[in-house]
Amino acid sequence: TVYRTTPAPTVDLKVNSSNGPLNVGAPGSYTLSWTSTNAASCTASGSWSGAQATNSSQSYSNIAAGSYTYNITCTNPTGSATDSVTVNVLSAPTVLVSAPAAVTAPARYTATWTSSNASSCTGSYRFNGLTGLYGSRAETNLPVGSYDYTVTCTNAVGARASDTKRTVVYAAPSVDLKEVFTTSFGSPP
Repeated sequence: TVYRTTPAPTVDLKVNSSNGPLNVGAPGSYTLSWTSTNAASCTASGSWSGAQATNSSQSYSNIAAGSYTYNITCTNPTGSATDSVTVNVLSAPTVLVSAPAAVTAPARYTATWTSSNASSCTGSYRFNGLTGLYGSRAETNLPVGSYDYTVTCTNAVGARASDTKRTVVYAAPSVDLKEVFTTSFGSPP
């Protein structure tokens, strides 16, 4: 007597022909594709659901920002196999620089920046050499002049955002007070 056993199934799920994780900018567009061997049926779970063909593909477009994990499980009477991929749909970065518009010399203030949805930020001009998703520079005794503060931020897919603020340092106003005394008898000696 010969007993024939069906080999266990295998499945390979990819997104844009890679094993992921895939980072794309919002709104996201990408294609899932999968192949299996020895599978009788396949079922999706996670960020998708329902019965799937044993070998096929599915395209997505206009996907909102977020993290999506797609699982597929293929089975036969012998067992099952599962594979998954993750797609990170990333919002565009934003950055906001804050600095006073005008101050008097000698100027003393702090310029700052904050960002969101960024993976890195780099400063230039008065922020030159500074990095980080947020930061600041304390200024003291700045003379009369114009000072620019710029930060450029990027996210994991290379989307960029920048912001610049200019501070103008003016000369302090001077006061020239003269008193003139007069009387009916004329000026004092």
